[in-house]
Amino acid sequence: MPTDPSDPGRFTPGFHPAAAEPVAVPAQGEVEQVLPLVEETLSVSKRTVELGTVRVRTVMSEREEVARADLFRHAVHVDRVPINREVDTVPTPWEDGDTLVIPVVEEVVVVEKRLILREEIRVQRRREVEQIAQPVRLRAMDAVVERHAAARPAGAALNAAPAARPAGAALNAAPAARPEERR
Repeated sequence: MPTDPSDPGRFTPGFHPAAAEPVAVPAQGEVEQVLPLVEETLSVSKRTVELGTVRVRTVMSEREEVARADLFRHAVHVDRVPINREVDTVPTPWEDGDTLVIPVVEEVVVVEKRLILREEIRVQRRREVEQIAQPVRLRAMDAVVERHAAARPAGAALNAAPAARPAGAALNAAPAARPEERR
């Protein structure tokens, strides 16, 4: 069988590219010759290409804000009300609305002994609201992302065709080791 591509005997009449099996074609003055049909197939593979590195670090920031709140407190107001009235027994304390009344008695020596109500102490509870503004320091954490491009040879494009693989090299070979990140 001739191996020179310029040889016109290489392509024999009767060759049909759609044929699934070799076609036997008799040549002039020769015995039958068998030509194998060859078909190319496409094989697609993927590989990992390092385009750069990313470093993520956190940065703490502070800001001043005013915290506002209502503080409640109970205050009492004491009024002493003079009564100076004679009573037979010691009165017990009682509440008059939101006022607590505490009777104060005294024994007085006279020709006869009598109880005189000298005064009443009136304790009234009131609810007061005080609005305050207190500066406070709040902290927040933000993420900073830094991208570092990988070193490429001059003129190399991102989608350039991969370099030729030596015969027998695996399609999914492990990528080269990455340089250590700076810390």
